[in-house]
Amino acid sequence: MTKLLEKIINSRLMWYLEYNNLLSNLQHGFRKNNSTLDSLAIIENEIKETFNQNKYLVLLSLDLQKAFDTIWRHRLIKYKVQLNLKGNIINFITNYLSNRTIQVSNNGALSFPFILHNGSPQGSPLSSTLFLLAINDLPSIIKPPNKITMYADNSNIFCRGNNLPTLFQQIQNCINHLLQWSKTSGFTFSPIKSQFIIFSKKNIPYSPSLKMENTNIPRVFNIKILCLTFDSKLTWRTNINNIKNEAKSKLNIIKTLSNLEWGAESKTLQTIHNSIILSALEYGSILYAGASAVTIKTLDPIHNTALRLSIGAFKSSPVLSIINITGSKSLEKRRIKHTLEYSSKTLIATKNPFSTILRNSINQFQNNDINNLGTRTATYASDLNITFTNQINPQVSEQPPWITSNLLIYLNLTEHKKKETDSYIYKSNFFDLKNSLPPHQEIYIDAYKNTEGTAIAIIQPNSQTAFQIPSYNSIYTAEYLALLKATQLAASSDIQSSTIYTDSLSALTNLANPQKNNPIGNLILNIIFLSKKDIRFLWVPGHNNIPGNEIVDEIAKRATKEPTDFWNITTHLDTKLFINTNLDQTCLQEWRSVRNNKLREIKSSTLPWLPDTSLPRRHQIVLNRLRIGHTRYTHEHLMSKKDQPICTSCNTVTTVKHLLTECLLTKDTRDKLMLPSNLCEILAPNTERTSSLLELLKETNLLQKI
Repeated sequence: MTKLLEKIINSRLMWYLEYNNLLSNLQHGFRKNNSTLDSLAIIENEIKETFNQNKYLVLLSLDLQKAFDTIWRHRLIKYKVQLNLKGNIINFITNYLSNRTIQVSNNGALSFPFILHNGSPQGSPLSSTLFLLAINDLPSIIKPPNKITMYADNSNIFCRGNNLPTLFQQIQNCINHLLQWSKTSGFTFSPIKSQFIIFSKKNIPYSPSLKMENTNIPRVFNIKILCLTFDSKLTWRTNINNIKNEAKSKLNIIKTLSNLEWGAESKTLQTIHNSIILSALEYGSILYAGASAVTIKTLDPIHNTALRLSIGAFKSSPVLSIINITGSKSLEKRRIKHTLEYSSKTLIATKNPFSTILRNSINQFQNNDINNLGTRTATYASDLNITFTNQINPQVSEQPPWITSNLLIYLNLTEHKKKETDSYIYKSNFFDLKNSLPPHQEIYIDAYKNTEGTAIAIIQPNSQTAFQIPSYNSIYTAEYLALLKATQLAASSDIQSSTIYTDSLSALTNLANPQKNNPIGNLILNIIFLSKKDIRFLWVPGHNNIPGNEIVDEIAKRATKEPTDFWNITTHLDTKLFINTNLDQTCLQEWRSVRNNKLREIKSSTLPWLPDTSLPRRHQIVLNRLRIGHTRYTHEHLMSKKDQPICTSCNTVTTVKHLLTECLLTKDTRDKLMLPSNLCEILAPNTERTSSLLELLKETNLLQKI
């Protein structure tokens, strides 16, 4: 109960801080639509700009000693009052931080309680927000030309310019101001754990230094910030080597669990790979994608090996075949995916300072030779025909979370199961429900999606409106956008009370639960709250001869074919799905253009073939090796550097295709088991045929040789 109460208080406090823009936008920690990548991307962009202009960049990474344990409680309460936080929230937090004690346990013996006068409780939902408040005024100490980016207590100050001594003087002045701030804030900086680095293409003519309270701050040539290592030339070699070493050690888990006889299922091994290896390979990949092709490709073998081990493919198996049969993507394609998804989300986070930087970089990429995140995003987006200009921005609720919502959504008709209810009963109940409502304006809405396009339609008492929207929007989003447009019309009309009729139960269910944070739903709720109008929603079953619903359905259907107004709007989720769809299509085209690949000869799709989980792992491995066309029997000579095996009865090269469709030694057994002569039919997923194939391998003593 205590944790639940703390979460409620924290939710209300964060709403107040975000709604009133009281938290510094330079702080990316513990906030919605922010991440460590935002802080790292700002630093990468500054370094790239430095190199492009042939300047110097001095970056100072500060270390706060015991950051969460040294919050001055009295200063924090005073600061809250300055932010106009009043009433019970101040009393609650004062009481929450007071009289906290700790005890030490040693062999069952407890020490005397020790009263904590500073800090916030560890593990509390409130602690992170209180820390953000305690450190919130730190960015105001940093004056131009110095800049700062923060993630919780991770603070990085940097300054760019042509004159190195001047830059160091600027940073040193900044340090002096921070030391003065620390005396009034209660925080302490560690000069030994803090570090600085100089980024430049130029040679550094002397050995500069920075001091903190007469102690030299160490200068480094590789600096680790939020688990990503920047080197002074931004080659990313050190970071990629660190990733390789970490991923290789974790690869041993896959090697251990991929035993041919008793190993885990392929799906389980791939899940482990995604969780512990791929996550390590991909953290920060949207940034270190700027490394040279030679450097970044050194990560590929780890990913490919993990996939190969998970399906038991033979060592000589082509990488393209391994990726295809597992339904995965190469690291390069995954970097493209993550870059576009991150940029799509960041561009609509208008409070995020990197949002503006990224947008400018994307807009100027044709005249920009800098290989930064923005230019990479623009290049990938151009290749995949992706645009980011029409997404709905995330909304902060206009209604405080402590005010109960009066939103009226009528789902009465859902009591009847659609398959079991006659349309006459639905119509009768619908009119009874509608007539029971207070006088209101009726607005019917619907959406329609087909291969020709996606459209929405709205019917008011004296007007009909239809819009085409981007075709990649899902039908769910289209229905939600129709709700949004109807709400806007209801809010702007002279009529006080309106009822919006829709057959989208999923949209109304989501709207009734604002915690799900759908951006369209949040926007609708904000419009209703600010309009002070009585706007209700009522679900009607579609295709049950309810007049208004049938008419609006027909209008929406016609709008997908006929010229009509275009409303260029979508959500981040739909853009994300569009990115993945287009990337999948690109992968499919590339796969279909592959030549001289044995798997490609029998499989034209990039969708994975579902494994037969009833088979033991060894048999699944045999099938995978046969499909890829590389087995121990046919390709071991590549490992042992021997001559290629020749079929003694047929005097031809031994291949999978030869063994299963042509070989004289297996002909009688193939005929007996009635196996088809086409390799694709033999190896395609089919339980009965797979059983016959395995029987063939057993009778011809090939099973153990595969």
